[in-house]
Amino acid sequence: MNHLNCDGFRTLISEALNDRGRLGQGLGRDGIAWHRHLVDCSACRSYLAAETRLDELLAMLPEPGLPPGLAESVQAALAPVRRQRQDDAVLEGLLDCVPKPDVPPDLSQRVLAGLQRERAPAEWTLLRGRGLGLTAAAAFFAALLLGWALVFQSSEVPRETAYFRDELAGEDELIVYALENWDLLMGEEVDVYLASLDPAEAAVLELDALGDFLSGSEAEGR
Repeated sequence: MNHLNCDGFRTLISEALNDRGRLGQGLGRDGIAWHRHLVDCSACRSYLAAETRLDELLAMLPEPGLPPGLAESVQAALAPVRRQRQDDAVLEGLLDCVPKPDVPPDLSQRVLAGLQRERAPAEWTLLRGRGLGLTAAAAFFAALLLGWALVFQSSEVPRETAYFRDELAGEDELIVYALENWDLLMGEEVDVYLASLDPAEAAVLELDALGDFLSGSEAEGR
């Protein structure tokens, strides 16, 4: 090699470091071209000086004392990771082979419509609680009427009192509920709730109230 450019010069330095040990051990037949390029290129002279200092520092470091069997231990530790990656690759390949499901375009709307009641449990719990509260309030007033009749008119019980006494048979828990929730039953929340019902729910409550009224009227007629 008679002439070297910068790239060729630095390639020669890399070969000297990797294959021939330290730079001072000689360059063989490339030595003349090496020195000729150093005379002409100041940038490569600075590069050579830096590489020479680094090579000398590395030569001063002691040989690393690696424990025996280190490579085998590292490979054994990485074996589960390799197997997991292989399993993941196999699984991804299988999933790619599975055809995509044929989902109806309106499936999400149908599912949401079917779960509408379950998705609003608070509304239905409130409906049941308010219905029980209204029934408990009626039972409480009926119990007061029955107690008044038994205390002040023990000799003759009116037909209305007899009707309420029959209706309240076995309703001790309902009366206890009315006593414990008296403030709730007498508050304005019941009216607010009734005003918030949709027409279908309001119709159900009205039919229940009408049935109770007709039953009471029939009992009074008897």
